[in-house]
Amino acid sequence: MNRFFLWILCVVVASSGCNCGGNIDQNAAGRILVTPDPIAFSQVEIGDAEDIIVVIGNVDADETLTVFEMNVEGEDGGELEGLELTGVPEFPLELEPQAEVEFTMTYA
Repeated sequence: MNRFFLWILCVVVASSGCNCGGNIDQNAAGRILVTPDPIAFSQVEIGDAEDIIVVIGNVDADETLTVFEMNVEGEDGGELEGLELTGVPEFPLELEPQAEVEFTMTYA
């Protein structure tokens, strides 16, 4: 089995950085950090599984970060068959400064 790379794409905006017109104030945005990046599963034998803990964090010291949506994509359009996510937070997700959440990705 080939190495399996994933990217997590998150749609984010600082809660204080969006006005009613939908414009984003780039100076007010919290800063997102997703680790690991990329998510890479090694070769997994048939019948075995590998878990990776994924952390989504707001590394800004002052601003709240709101994550509205998360998408998981395989490298170069690769298949996501055999991938299970557990403990995924509900969206929209509000992250206070320096806060983080984690969930598990399992590939079997």
